[in-house]
Amino acid sequence: VNATPGSVAIDDETTYRKYQNISKALQHINVTYWMYYRSYVQNTRDGSTHACVYAIVLGKEGDSYKFEQGYERTLRNGSTEIVKVMLYATPYKTETVTTAREVDNAMRVHRDKSSSGGRKYKLVYADDKCRILRLLDEDKLNNCELYVEDAYVDGKVPSVCESMYGNACGKNHDSYRRMVYNQSCKNIITKPNQASTELPTEETP
Repeated sequence: VNATPGSVAIDDETTYRKYQNISKALQHINVTYWMYYRSYVQNTRDGSTHACVYAIVLGKEGDSYKFEQGYERTLRNGSTEIVKVMLYATPYKTETVTTAREVDNAMRVHRDKSSSGGRKYKLVYADDKCRILRLLDEDKLNNCELYVEDAYVDGKVPSVCESMYGNACGKNHDSYRRMVYNQSCKNIITKPNQASTELPTEETP
């Protein structure tokens, strides 16, 4: 079976808008979501690699949602450390090709609460088990991330989530599903932040 790129057009189809309410997705407070796989090779400023990426929304503050993001960082010398940072997600609407949207479907992720910048993500699909995000500020619009809710992450990816991800982000080739999660990831939740260096502003894994 040939590798099939994802369709960005799916993001704007009115059929899927009921699954693209970013504010509703962010209202799941104190629930851990794990990045299961992504469709792109991550480039970090320090040459490190990130695994076990998770996000936990802690609450709403003004127009933004505060959340904890954590991950295991493997440095170029082979050593590992747990990194945990507080970030903010500010919802907004993307422009549409068809009819205007009624609710926010995207977010800016930033470290400074008052920032008007940040990395932009579009919510492609969300249900009670997973979220599919597409990065908007990169060269390739096919840069996707699949997050799976903690209660479901150790099983097979829920079939609807897998199908939606394949259609929106690519399928039939491992390059579209670069694993980030593994069975030992949950061990990092209880570990303290071990970051040995100050992270660059607005670096997100």
